[in-house]
Amino acid sequence: PSEVASLPLPSASLLRAAHDGSLVRGVVVTARDQDGEYRFVCRYFAPWNGIEEDPVNGAGHVVSVPYWAGEMPGEAGAPAQLTSTFLSPGRGGEVR
Repeated sequence: PSEVASLPLPSASLLRAAHDGSLVRGVVVTARDQDGEYRFVCRYFAPWNGIEEDPVNGAGHVVSVPYWAGEMPGEAGAPAQLTSTFLSPGRGGEVR
C-alpha cells in the first residue's frame, strides 16, 4: 500500500482541465496490498464532483471489487469477501 499511499494528491485543476467531467466522474487508483493485511488498497479522486479525495468511497469500491475478484480467482473467495482499505494520508477507512 505504500506506493498508493505515497502518491501525491493530484491537482484538481489539472484533472478538471484534462476532462470536462461528462464521462469521467472519478478516478480510482488501486493496487494489491503487498503487506497482506488487505486484498487491495485504493484511493479515489473526484474533482469533477468537488471532491479532491474521498477517504472511503462506495463507488470506488463497487468498481474495484469486481476487478480484484477477477485478478484473484480462487484466492479471494466470493467478491463480497474481499477486504480493502482506502488510503488517504491522514484519513482513510476500511471496507470489509
